[in-house]
Amino acid sequence: MKVLDQMGRELYFSAPPKRIISLVPSISEFIIDIGLGDQLVGITKFCIHPKEDIDQKTKVGGTKNLNLSNIRLLKPDLIIGNKEENVKEQIEELASEFPVWMSDCNTFNEAIDMMRVLGEISHKKIEVEQLIFEIKSSFSNLNIGQGKSFLYFIWNDPIYLAGRGTFINSMLEKIGFINACEEERYPEWKGQLADVV
Repeated sequence: MKVLDQMGRELYFSAPPKRIISLVPSISEFIIDIGLGDQLVGITKFCIHPKEDIDQKTKVGGTKNLNLSNIRLLKPDLIIGNKEENVKEQIEELASEFPVWMSDCNTFNEAIDMMRVLGEISHKKIEVEQLIFEIKSSFSNLNIGQGKSFLYFIWNDPIYLAGRGTFINSMLEKIGFINACEEERYPEWKGQLADVV
């Protein structure tokens, strides 16, 4: 089976992966949610949920400082990473040895697309579609923002905001909020906290 990751790279799979490493906490949770907990052999030190399912998994470092030796020892047949979470040079090195599927989700729909492709690779399409249905259902009639504006602070010293074109922005707009930051991606904020409150 040929699939594209969200960076446009082609990967080939002759069978569902049996030894998966997730380099992204949210994707580790997703893998467990669709019934692949036994196939998940490696996670980052930031993958902490669900606790009962990940306590016995091998830690392969942090999202930005992977332990490549530990990853090699696990002999993965699928590594799942993320463009923003992981370091490009480490991903390129791993991709020269193992199948690495990269996510790049900036919108709700891109996250749904990611789930569907991973469901196809792992032969878990039914489980994925059920999860997608549950997620979409949870958003129906949900408008808690009611047009209120927000600023989402993602880092301190210097202060950065989540701007347009980010997953954070997409999710908050989906529930009725409007981003007061009109810049793209993650701009540095030059304002004062007193200006906000």
